[in-house]
Amino acid sequence: LNDDKFKNIDDEYRRAFEELKNGNYETVLVEANKAFESTMKIICDLKGYGQPKNHAVTNLIAHLRTHDFIENFQTEKFNALAKHGQGTVSRNLSVMYAEYALRVSASNILLLIGIYNESIWK
Repeated sequence: LNDDKFKNIDDEYRRAFEELKNGNYETVLVEANKAFESTMKIICDLKGYGQPKNHAVTNLIAHLRTHDFIENFQTEKFNALAKHGQGTVSRNLSVMYAEYALRVSASNILLLIGIYNESIWK
């Protein structure tokens, strides 16, 4: 993510990686999700789509879909990453799931940026 337009995403993703190294696995999910959310917000701004009233990840995904930025099959995959709170029962997230979340978010971020870059060259 060496493009200045996406610097905030790079910073958030690096924080997620640092949390992984520090063993803060729940925080990995939070930070990775922030980076994914920021990617969509930045793309919405760059493409002139505006943003939905509620900036939740699922709403941003739906917003990109309504603008034909992403396909239906991508919507399902992206929604699977959307973080949900723990609720009243505390979960004990393992390193395996934290690493998975970090990798999936990186793949989704790179895909969205790739779609964006492709769209500006058309």
